[in-house]
Amino acid sequence: MMMRRTGFTLIELLVVIAIIAILAAILFPVFAAAREKARQTECLSNVKQMVLGTYGYVQDYDEMFPMLAYRSVRQGNIACAYTFLAAIDPYIKDKKDKGLFSCPSQRDAMDMGRFWNPSAPDNGECGQFRSFSYVPNPSVIVAGPTPNNNVQLVNRAESPVKMAEMPYPAETTVFMDGHFMQAGGGCQPAYALFTTASSSSNPTGVLTIAIEGRHQETVSVAYADGHARSVKAKSVPCTATNINGRQVPSRWCVQQAPFDRFCGQPLANKRQCVTSPVTFGSPDLWGIVDDDANGKCVRSSR
Repeated sequence: MMMRRTGFTLIELLVVIAIIAILAAILFPVFAAAREKARQTECLSNVKQMVLGTYGYVQDYDEMFPMLAYRSVRQGNIACAYTFLAAIDPYIKDKKDKGLFSCPSQRDAMDMGRFWNPSAPDNGECGQFRSFSYVPNPSVIVAGPTPNNNVQLVNRAESPVKMAEMPYPAETTVFMDGHFMQAGGGCQPAYALFTTASSSSNPTGVLTIAIEGRHQETVSVAYADGHARSVKAKSVPCTATNINGRQVPSRWCVQQAPFDRFCGQPLANKRQCVTSPVTFGSPDLWGIVDDDANGKCVRSSR
């Protein structure tokens, strides 16, 4: 009488394992891409809610946008920096504890409180905001005044930007994925901490920004008219650090008008995102969108 086989042979087990491994290799990247797509959707929702909150602020303050930051005090006479986060928070229904200011793909990109007051970060930002992941267009959200003769944030101060100063609000950015940058690093041209001059090629504002293509090489961007969309970007390998000392391993660049040209410059003089031997595009989404004799371009708000 022959014995009935009740198990698999080694060869059969190896074949099954190989099939499972092949299926996993095919499906895992698909799952990862789907997960990142979901994060991108959440991120777009975040920046849209931020710009809609800003739009509410604009309606209440004579169509003026909030300032990026200025010296102030909070309850208890504690010195702090009043930033754009505290300014728009009342217009987004208390989203501070729900992660609205943090990109799901990089929730702790920066620490606002630790930048303004490293020794007591909870007192650094007047609204006690800490982690955030988005940066404003520094020609829309500009430098604030410094009251009571305190030390100035930068060596100039400006009045807030008004909606009427934007010829094309549907094309002018307000918030986007990115970092506030420290000076120096291996990217060329090198980053600066503060922007100290206003001209066609230098944004008004306080801190230098860098965009970041966090979602399958796209940047989540919100515009002054209230809409949001993803903008395609490419990375140039170079190393720099953000305001909290976190390494930013590449510079992200966009290759589309109007951000690739400053107003008043010829078409041949396109902006460049340079780290030799690669040269292409614009290293940010800075500026007020306007036009000149050569078409759409970007300029400083002042």
